[in-house]
Amino acid sequence: MNDTTARFSMSMLQAGQAQKELTHNEALAVIDTVLHAKVVSDSVTNPPSDPEAGQCWIVPAIATGVWQTRGNMIASWTQGGWHYVAPVEGMLVWNQAVALHSRWHDGRWITGELAGKQLLIGGRQVVGERRSVINPPRSGSVVDVEARVTIEAILEALVGHGLIAA
Repeated sequence: MNDTTARFSMSMLQAGQAQKELTHNEALAVIDTVLHAKVVSDSVTNPPSDPEAGQCWIVPAIATGVWQTRGNMIASWTQGGWHYVAPVEGMLVWNQAVALHSRWHDGRWITGELAGKQLLIGGRQVVGERRSVINPPRSGSVVDVEARVTIEAILEALVGHGLIAA
């Protein structure tokens, strides 16, 4: 039997273990940190001097004080002091400082970006994969300047939103 859980390294209870409540309470602290995780900020480099129990921060890669060796971890203030949780691939936290989600991917925190294949509203796809380039009108027997200006503006907007290639 392992001593810790696979994803969040929570201590497992052992047969005949004394003071099981300590191990159990540590596991609860980890769960309290990562379940529907919310952090105050991801840019505070020095641990706050008077945090409230339950407040969490993403420790920047370069930090000071007791956070110095805890870069990219989630630091949670508990009644017993600082508790740290290493992020796992795909972990999502609400970042209060910027009112956006931060996601752990490929060894770094990414804030404000959501990855997906399509956006559905009311069961209908409104945004999907980027389409190929659409060339603006350049010739023809009838030239409608206003229509061409409008079509080019539409194409610029589609390119600007990344919906079609440039």
